[in-house]
Order: sequence, then C-alpha cells, then structure tokens
Amino acid sequence: MTALRTRKPSGQVAYPTILLEGPEKVGKSYAAYRLSTSPHVGRTFVFDLGEGTADEYAELGPYEIVEHNGTFSDLLEQMKAAAAEPAVDGRPNVIVLDDGTALWDLLKDWADSRARTSRAGRKKLADDPDAEIDVSMNLWVDAKDRWYQVLNLLRAWPGIGVMIGRGKEVAKVPGRPARRRTDRVEGRGPASPPTGPRRWDPSPSSPDPRKDHR
Repeated sequence: MTALRTRKPSGQVAYPTILLEGPEKVGKSYAAYRLSTSPHVGRTFVFDLGEGTADEYAELGPYEIVEHNGTFSDLLEQMKAAAAEPAVDGRPNVIVLDDGTALWDLLKDWADSRARTSRAGRKKLADDPDAEIDVSMNLWVDAKDRWYQVLNLLRAWPGIGVMIGRGKEVAKVPGRPARRRTDRVEGRGPASPPTGPRRWDPSPSSPDPRKDHR
C-alpha cells in the first residue's frame, strides 16, 4: 500500500486569474498592458489574438508581445513557453491574452470547418452549397477541450493570468412578455466565466495582488 504523504501549508496565496471584461473601446487592453509598469510584477507577455493593436500601446509599459502564427497549436506552445519563464527577483510574471473572445471565435471556426469537411457535411453541401451545417456535440467538446487547455494553463502557472473579453448588454428573455438586461461576454455566454472574474486596479501603486486573493 502506498504511504501517505503530507506537508504543512505554506501560507503562500495563489496568484489570480483575472477576466477583464467590457464593451469595445473602453480601455480593456490599456488597463491590462499598464500592469507591466507595476513594481510588483516581473515580465509581462502579451498575446495579441484579436485586433492586432498591441504595438499601439508601447508607451504604457515594458510589456513584450509574443509572436505566434495565429493557429491554436502555435498559440498554446508559445503560452507554455511564456509560462516556463522564471520569475524576476521573486516577482510574478504576467500573461495577457488579448482577447479570449477572439480565441473562442477561432475555436468555433475550427469546429465549423471540421463539420463542413466531414463525410456528412461534404455530402450535404454537394446537394446544396448553401445548406446549414450543424456542428455535432463531439466537435464542440473538442473545441471546449482546447479552450480549457488555455484556461487551465493560466490557472496553474505561478504567475498572473489576464484574459480580456469583449462584453455587451443584451436582452434577457426568460419568458414573455417581461424583458431584462444582462451582461454577456461575447463567445462564452452570460457573464460568469469559468475562472470567476476578479476586480482589480492594475495601476503601479496597486498592492501585491496576492495580498487580497482569498
């Protein structure tokens, strides 16, 4: 029988994984990149997957843009490489994914392409080029598996993960005729992401983010 292995708790507080969500053009990237100026963090790695505007914010701080070819496999490998970089003087590094909505759109397109090139999809399109092709559950499972590969990497590495998400207000209609308004992160359904969002001011004067993460 395997012997029981235990240890005393270290008291070390885990670094957060942060969802920075909001409508377009409200300063989400600005706030995320500005975190690189904080004296409490080491290197900041920015993965620009959406609008390709990371170069525009060069004056905000000493962040580094990670190059990738736009495919999921290369993005994930580069994220793993960034996560493997050692901390600087004990200060945590930061990974910024800008943005998560673009990542989910990439995965949706991948699932749709697989559905269209499947045997059933090709046959249906041969009969009707404008036919609607349903993405089967197994393809959505594969897409979600890739989504969680990124999410779990941000959760597990010994640093700060920031995922930017494009959000908007939409009508919520649980039943007619009443209507309510609710926030929605585009590409991932109603707001309340898998990681749980953190509200945090990433200014240089902000305290060490571990101090209040309980």
